Amino acid sequence: MNCRHTTFVSDATPTQPSPVRSPDRARRRRSRGRWLIAAAIAVGLLASGCTGGGDEDQSDPVDQPELDEAELNADGVVVIDDCAADTNDDDRLCVGVVSGMATAADIGIQDSARDAVAQWGEDNEATVVGLTADSEDDLRANIDLLVERGYDVVVVPGKNSVSVLADAVAEYTETYFVGVDQLGLDEADNLGSLSFSNHEIGFLAGALAGLLTESGDVAQVLGSALVPPISDLRDGFANGVRYTNSRTDVDAFFHPGDPEAAFIDPAWGAATAAQALEAGADVIFATGGETGHGALVETASSDGTAFCIGVDFDKWDVVADAQPCLVNSVVKLVEDGLEEMLDAAADGEPVSGEFEGQVSYSDYHDRAEDVPSEIRDAAEGIAEQLRAGEISATSSR
Repeated sequence: MNCRHTTFVSDATPTQPSPVRSPDRARRRRSRGRWLIAAAIAVGLLASGCTGGGDEDQSDPVDQPELDEAELNADGVVVIDDCAADTNDDDRLCVGVVSGMATAADIGIQDSARDAVAQWGEDNEATVVGLTADSEDDLRANIDLLVERGYDVVVVPGKNSVSVLADAVAEYTETYFVGVDQLGLDEADNLGSLSFSNHEIGFLAGALAGLLTESGDVAQVLGSALVPPISDLRDGFANGVRYTNSRTDVDAFFHPGDPEAAFIDPAWGAATAAQALEAGADVIFATGGETGHGALVETASSDGTAFCIGVDFDKWDVVADAQPCLVNSVVKLVEDGLEEMLDAAADGEPVSGEFEGQVSYSDYHDRAEDVPSEIRDAAEGIAEQLRAGEISATSSR
């Protein structure tokens, strides 16, 4: 069997991802793409060659592909079928995604990456496989397995996987890697990094806050100012508020601790949100992983007159206790970004370096009836303009 290996193009120019994923796009079709999840350490004791699915997927082409559980053999080794064993098509890609060690700040990003790879496999008749890990050693073992089995593309999301990914990129120069929403990765010809503009994320949150506020006072609960993207969130939020409501006061609260502690301190997040609410804020934008989740929940437990806005991924189910105030979350369009990057890899022109994905609003869920349609329409119009480059998140006009 011939497994296709990508030729790296270090100066490839990334195209912009489509603004919003449409569930009924004509390009979706049935395929043999499969998705496997393995929670154990995957060690390379299997025969060489690509790994992955084989059975025909009979799911509705507009539905998210179902996730099958990979089985372990008697020795505790992950069992994965050969990739495309019934074809010698050199253009059929093998794509693996290795995730794990998720935090409150990126669990939704990792889920989105897995879903994106599964969907791309179904859309493109590719074989895809997913492995999860509980430690850095497990993570590296899973990457090693995919490389040894001849996988063309290895996607590694997760903020805690940066060092492992960097080592693998340096060692396996003939394998194309994709990092998702990570900081601190050096550029390499065989690495594409899907990133998102924190200015734009903050801008959309601020624009919505400016439209929603009645008190004329909104607030941000943020992680550490020592992390540059957090300051970008602050600035983008302030610009977004001024874009829709120039008379609104904007308060920003940075966590005073070290960067690591700043994202795992829900008590501080809750206390800070309470302080902002007491001072008159009626919209809270909460960021910073578990710290932000604390702020969301505190806002939800107030007198019911304040709104809160989440970040990175849809917080509706992840932070269910925040639902009484959670009007929306500004989300990173991981699915669209990965689709573009995998399409480029399949065409033999993989993105090398940073690829900036786009951001948008989540669903309003049960809070839709609390937000007038003209506000929802105005916010979506701003999101569309931002994606089209018609407005800038780095200024208020």
